[in-house]
Amino acid sequence: MKWLSLLVMLLLACQPSVRYSPAPPGPPSIEETGYGNPDNDGVGSQPTGLNQDRLKSIIENYIGTPYRRGGYGKLGVDCSGLIYAVFRDYDNMHLPPNTKKLFNGLPRVSYRDIRYGDLVFFSLNGKHASHVGIYIGDNKFVHSSESRGVVVSSMKEEYYRKSFVGARRVLG
Repeated sequence: MKWLSLLVMLLLACQPSVRYSPAPPGPPSIEETGYGNPDNDGVGSQPTGLNQDRLKSIIENYIGTPYRRGGYGKLGVDCSGLIYAVFRDYDNMHLPPNTKKLFNGLPRVSYRDIRYGDLVFFSLNGKHASHVGIYIGDNKFVHSSESRGVVVSSMKEEYYRKSFVGARRVLG
């Protein structure tokens, strides 16, 4: 019995004490919705006011992070948790880790005006924005896939091209 208690204590002592960041505050107050044109090839031609090198470095640190529903830390993230984590690390912003709230609460961006760091949204259920990623230029975006974790995908892939529902701007 003594050995069993010692074994349990050792196992519990090896567990990390913090798995995720603290819960975020509520969503931003701006509410806009709408749809873009995913067939436009002039995406991302506008300069942006954010520090792309810094944002790129933060995003690269999350590539390969496993998918974890409700997660928003390096041990695992879902799609909106990735957005929360990246912008928290970039500028201590506390965006809602919720795709629908991000889509409804941030300023709309037309497809032809998407810039590096903008959020791109997809309707994977056919009803409303249900997936989100970060646009990184050249028709590519970073997102957390349930099957592959945090990866880079192309907006020109038929699956994403057909399910694209809009873009939103977080910074500048």
